[in-house]
Amino acid sequence: MKVERNYNWDARIPKIDAIYYEQGSELKKLSSIKGGRWRIEGPTGCGKTMLAEYFAAKNKLPLFTIQGRYTLNPADLIGRPTIVGNDVYWIDGTLTKALLCSNERECVLLVDEINRMEPRSQAILLEAADYRCQITIEALDEVVKGVAENLYIISTLNKGGEYFVNRLDAAVEGRFSVIVLDYLGLKNREAEIELLIERCGIKYELADLLVSTANKIRVDAKSGKSVITLGIPTRNLINWARLTVSYKEHGIGNNPIVEAAKDAVVDALYEGQAKTTVMQIILGMCDLPKKELEQVI
Repeated sequence: MKVERNYNWDARIPKIDAIYYEQGSELKKLSSIKGGRWRIEGPTGCGKTMLAEYFAAKNKLPLFTIQGRYTLNPADLIGRPTIVGNDVYWIDGTLTKALLCSNERECVLLVDEINRMEPRSQAILLEAADYRCQITIEALDEVVKGVAENLYIISTLNKGGEYFVNRLDAAVEGRFSVIVLDYLGLKNREAEIELLIERCGIKYELADLLVSTANKIRVDAKSGKSVITLGIPTRNLINWARLTVSYKEHGIGNNPIVEAAKDAVVDALYEGQAKTTVMQIILGMCDLPKKELEQVI
């Protein structure tokens, strides 16, 4: 079986123009330990994946991403033989490539939504995530070793009853330190307002109103006493802001803020009684008189 490993690691360095708005000191924590093993926990849309990608981009580190899913096969991580013409080539998996790269330079392995992976795939990470920093390729009778201090392993985990997940193996869980994120607006309200202004070009007044409304819904979702179980992710908040401006320009709806909320938030995220309750909150905060609308948008 032929094995070719002429990789261009520079091509793996992500290019991100957007600014990452910190909730606390999460970037400093990631940088504080060479080859740290971290699990970033929090609700969907709170910036977990963006944090890992931004960390790699900021430090010019090659990034290897494993997207956690139930159908993920161990071969996706380690590699598999592939027939090319009359020859059989070994194609390295993402985890193998990350280990190889760590022998030459610092790099980041992102395991996105690790708790969507089956236990057998989670177990593949065990050798790589501890002091051994290696995997065993049985098909090649080869042990691929990495350099632990050069390999940052960052996993993300969605928290909340609305997510379909597998339980993390205790051995996997114990290999990671934890950074807990929340919705940006709840941790750093002004940062989320600034983000909306920077990404969407809207007035402070509109950004302030959208974040305030989203935070009310988020607090309800976190209370455990509401029919609302999901808060508004920042990505939906950005879409809400952009649609509001667009709907105003095109004369869509009597109240562009409310009309945009239906499409970007209510219908996009909620069902049943939760949809009704969220809409009531939005109407209570955003159903403004015409003169106030003109000042806000």
